[in-house]
Amino acid sequence: IEARLGSYILVSRNGRIEANGTLFKPIQMTCTAAGKFSGCWGGLIVAGTARINSGTPTSPISPRSETVGCLESVNPVGTLPCGGCNDADDSGVLRYIRIEYAERGSHFAGAGSGTIVEDIQANRIRNEGVLVTGGAVALRELFLTANGTGDALQRHDRCTE
Repeated sequence: IEARLGSYILVSRNGRIEANGTLFKPIQMTCTAAGKFSGCWGGLIVAGTARINSGTPTSPISPRSETVGCLESVNPVGTLPCGGCNDADDSGVLRYIRIEYAERGSHFAGAGSGTIVEDIQANRIRNEGVLVTGGAVALRELFLTANGTGDALQRHDRCTE
């Protein structure tokens, strides 16, 4: 999968991604530039409906507690809402993926425990290789190689970090 300069792959809160690579045939996400460089494209953002710790209480009222809904925010690109009340949110499957030359490798913003993320490589990313903001997503087998000056893996409380 090749993205143009500055573009992102965005998975909306009501969407799902199905990306099942294999050990010997991983799915490669990179940029289209002839001379590839860190930050060439934006990266992968998955916005889910799991709880986050900071934002605006705009989601529907919780049926169990009859209180004001859970917190919501927007992702760093500012176009996708993330967060909600569903910690079991299923934003899809990402298995055997190599993300390279992005601004930020992958960002899971309010992704829930139903989201499968396994065997992901973030290579030559300008900032974080993997960023998790809120949610309950479990990450297995991350390979973070030759990434930028920031931490390779970060976890924040809100989607706008």
